[in-house]
Amino acid sequence: MSRAKEMKHDIFNNLFMLEIANNHWGSAEMGVNIIQEFAKVVKANNIKAAMKFQIRDVPNFVHPDAKHSTLRYVKKTIDTELGHNDFCRLFSVAHNEGFILAATAFDEASVEMAVYLGADILKIASSDIDDWPLIEAIAKQGLPTIVSTGGAEIGQIDDIVSYFNDRSIPLAVNHCVSLYPSENTDLALRQISFLKKRFPENVIGLSSHEKDDWETSIAVAYALGARTFERHIDIDDGATAVTPYCTTPKQADIWFKAF
Repeated sequence: MSRAKEMKHDIFNNLFMLEIANNHWGSAEMGVNIIQEFAKVVKANNIKAAMKFQIRDVPNFVHPDAKHSTLRYVKKTIDTELGHNDFCRLFSVAHNEGFILAATAFDEASVEMAVYLGADILKIASSDIDDWPLIEAIAKQGLPTIVSTGGAEIGQIDDIVSYFNDRSIPLAVNHCVSLYPSENTDLALRQISFLKKRFPENVIGLSSHEKDDWETSIAVAYALGARTFERHIDIDDGATAVTPYCTTPKQADIWFKAF
């Protein structure tokens, strides 16, 4: 890799991506609390971290025929919708706490929103690895981008890596198994070595969702060459139970110290 390309990829090196997802439950106040609680543990461990938000154009993202669906993911998407001002507040708080700003945009309108809000990194979810209108809209921004590979065929990974590399857009490739939660025996970490050898110009990372261990996978993944790490995060507010695959601030402290 040339020195210029290497410098572009530096944003990914030793980066922890903290995925807030919908754990704000549609409340900007809850989102602020999550950001501030994790900022404490990030600063205490001197960690390079990004706070990542999920953005959807909910009125158009959910099909009209599904608006009143009781399916968990449809209902949660609708129930946890944040407004424009809410996102502005959360991005501002995260920025002021020293986080790199990141967003998973699930549709083209949300790509524009993420850029408007000041995202430093864009994320392509595993489920969108072959959504080419969305991928093209993301690449058009020229921002450092991360793609997760859970459930992807190797040809799909080859295609998206080639697309970004041909355009000199920094792309990190996160090994991921789409199992929530997952345990150490589920993680197939040798895939990191495979990806590192296949894509030597790209930073390789690990997106994982363990329930019981915050030390082993990062040690093995780092030894195999992973340099960016991602987990879903949440706090226990006493009202809504933390989802088993999410990491709390105390667990993140273990994770960071293991690193």
